[in-house]
Amino acid sequence: MGWLGRLLGVSRRKELKALSTLVPAVNALDAELEALSDRELRGRSAELRTRVARGAPLDEVVVEAFALVRCASFRVVGLRHHDGQLLTGGSIHLGWVADMRPGEGKTLALALPSYLHALPGRGVHVVAGDDAGAAAQAARMGAIHRFLGLDVGLIRSGASDAAGKRRQYAADITFGAAKELGFDYLRDNMATSAQARVQRDRATCIIDEIDSVLIDGETSLKIMGKPSESGTIPTRLAALVEDLTPEEHYDVDRQDGRVLLRDVGLRRVERELGVDDIFALEHSLLRSDLELALRAKELHRRDVDYVVRYGAIYAVDPSTGLPEQGRRLPEGIHEAVEAREGLGSTKQTLAMITQRSYFRSYRSLSGVSSTARAAAGELASAYGLEVLTIPRSWVSTRVDAHDLIFATSSGRDAAVVDDVAARQTAGQPVLIGTRSDHETWRLSRALRSNGVPHAVLETKTTPGQRAAVVGRAGRLGAVTVSSSAAARGVDIVLGGDPEQLARADALSEGVDPDSEPGRKRCAALFDDRTWTARTEREQVIAMGGLHVIGIDRHGSRRADDALRGRSGRRGEPGESRFYLSVEDQLLRMMAANTFGRVWSTRIEDDLPVSTKRIATAIRRTQASYERLGATLRDEERRYSDVLDAQTERTYARRDGLLEGASIRREAHRHLAEAIRSSIRTFCPSEHRDGWDVDGLAAEVRGYWPTELDAPGLRRGAESRQTLEDLLLADGTAAYERRADELGGTKDKVIGQVERTVMLRVIDQQWREHLEELQYLRERLREQPRGLEAPLVRWRREADDRFRQLQVDIARDFLRYVIRVEVIRKGPPALAPTGTTADPPSVGAADA
Repeated sequence: MGWLGRLLGVSRRKELKALSTLVPAVNALDAELEALSDRELRGRSAELRTRVARGAPLDEVVVEAFALVRCASFRVVGLRHHDGQLLTGGSIHLGWVADMRPGEGKTLALALPSYLHALPGRGVHVVAGDDAGAAAQAARMGAIHRFLGLDVGLIRSGASDAAGKRRQYAADITFGAAKELGFDYLRDNMATSAQARVQRDRATCIIDEIDSVLIDGETSLKIMGKPSESGTIPTRLAALVEDLTPEEHYDVDRQDGRVLLRDVGLRRVERELGVDDIFALEHSLLRSDLELALRAKELHRRDVDYVVRYGAIYAVDPSTGLPEQGRRLPEGIHEAVEAREGLGSTKQTLAMITQRSYFRSYRSLSGVSSTARAAAGELASAYGLEVLTIPRSWVSTRVDAHDLIFATSSGRDAAVVDDVAARQTAGQPVLIGTRSDHETWRLSRALRSNGVPHAVLETKTTPGQRAAVVGRAGRLGAVTVSSSAAARGVDIVLGGDPEQLARADALSEGVDPDSEPGRKRCAALFDDRTWTARTEREQVIAMGGLHVIGIDRHGSRRADDALRGRSGRRGEPGESRFYLSVEDQLLRMMAANTFGRVWSTRIEDDLPVSTKRIATAIRRTQASYERLGATLRDEERRYSDVLDAQTERTYARRDGLLEGASIRREAHRHLAEAIRSSIRTFCPSEHRDGWDVDGLAAEVRGYWPTELDAPGLRRGAESRQTLEDLLLADGTAAYERRADELGGTKDKVIGQVERTVMLRVIDQQWREHLEELQYLRERLREQPRGLEAPLVRWRREADDRFRQLQVDIARDFLRYVIRVEVIRKGPPALAPTGTTADPPSVGAADA
């Protein structure tokens, strides 16, 4: 237990003791379980589920569960969990994040805790960074789990079949990409009935590459609605700024990210827009939209900062180069870019949540990564997760060469092409990792123009395509160009993956490998391809293993380490080297002085430099980027905490309505509060002379149909209290009359009407609230810092607006619920009667 304590740096003696005894206890069951038949092994699994169902705690069955999974794994996929994987599974079960070296079998290790936590039947979500990773995990781990009698589900991005998704989530273990699970959560919180939801209880979540998902990928998930009429303004401004010329009409400050209009440009803009002074107060929003249009034109590059795919904008994460669904360009620039690209605006936010808030909603959260130790501080502060470093099972023999730095990117790329061509001729496989898809395409063109055959792996590559590319990436002479994000977590098998080689051969013969004849053909080819892969593996090892080339450094050292980790796995030989240029963003922005002194002494710019001083400068630069990124993310979390808390309260309220909670008392309370609020507004004192009875009568008629008019109120009210009693009695009577008019079982019908109307009112008001908060946040960013800190003001104003939101929800609910009409024929719907206001669109089942 001593070494575990030193690694953790924490005092959790009970858990540490359990973990230290886990491996020998599991090993002791090997002989017993290996003697069982497949049927008997599945019977032991069923017995284990029964014990847990009867109340046995998971800590009591963890040893037998892990032993069953290890035995089943060897029978199903031919792989046996080693001691390091058992420790990884145990640490995840205990709620730690396991830091496991690349190539030591993270995916197989996840099969252990996912099986264990699926035994109670509450469901386990195994999360990957993307669809390809989730599909790969489901294929390998899912086979083990199914062998032991568990149901396995897979969530695919873009799937629209709600019933199919519901079945996948109902499985014992469900695999899926982080973003898609978050979006399904948002969609469930837009559902109008409990039956329309697809997810169930969020009990256990286990994340592969957990630091990449929770730290690098942390962002707000948004579902956007239809544009408003104001969406024509960004389109008009986008067309206007396209006719403006840099250095004639405006100046671009790329360092500060600003575009400043010159006088001649200002006059032209005012003339085109038909305004006298764009700096006038009434044109403040127009001026802001104009600045966004200019920034969209000059500072945000297509295929670098964002990509256009399927008629939508996908922002690129600058730290990973990964375009992600739901990630939006910051500070209102997203709509301006959409307008510039000629796409319809998706400005209205229908639902939004941060990934942090979503994953913290699980009762149990843990995971594994090969770079978690470097992110331990953020994982602890943001999620309360501790990191345990798992001892190596193999000694790494990978050779990490010093970086080569060139004066220009063109000189760098030419050197990369020459290096790759030479290694391909010799037969050594090469993986080239870039920072983004844009760089991947550029380098691919350079290789193609020089006659170097290669495969491309990009972020939009489908899971099937990725498996085929990765399966061949370790073969003799194979060259693969990939964005680092797409390459993270892949296991490149030296000599090639026999299964993928067999599939490729079946395809070349015109046979679909996923058909029944195709599966038989792949099985027939497998043994031969296994022999071929084994022969090539020996040759590749003799050449030094897989050679990894990194193009440009990431701002995060973890991303660079993850790329290097594709080579030298499981004690195999490997090599890696990064090729940089002074034109790269990292070197140009934060180490200009260091590189300026080096290049001032050089004559030939196409020759590389590799010095200890430059390597030290690069490490310091990355450390600075990481500290800056951590600071910004921490600040963003402080802002998002406010909205996350409001989201949780709103969604909990919706859940209660969907589950059939009665709101009759709430409805009568809203009625009483509305009456008191109206009296305070129109009758502010006890003196009748100061009452605006006409205004009060008009206000009341907006809530319910009443025969009380101004003269009647004057006659029947001697004081504010008697006025309140009179109105409350009249409003309650109107409410009950409407319930009687609806017919059927009174409580059932009016209860359904109340819930349906309240759902629609909450949804409509919540959307408007989200828009208001986003505008508030943007305004706080733009305003100079005064005596009040922006975060303090954000919390205060956001809380004030949330309190007002509750008032607005109550008032709108009253305005619609008493006047609603149940339509019994045709599509179920609720329609308002007798009011000029436009209520939310609502629906109800026939009573």
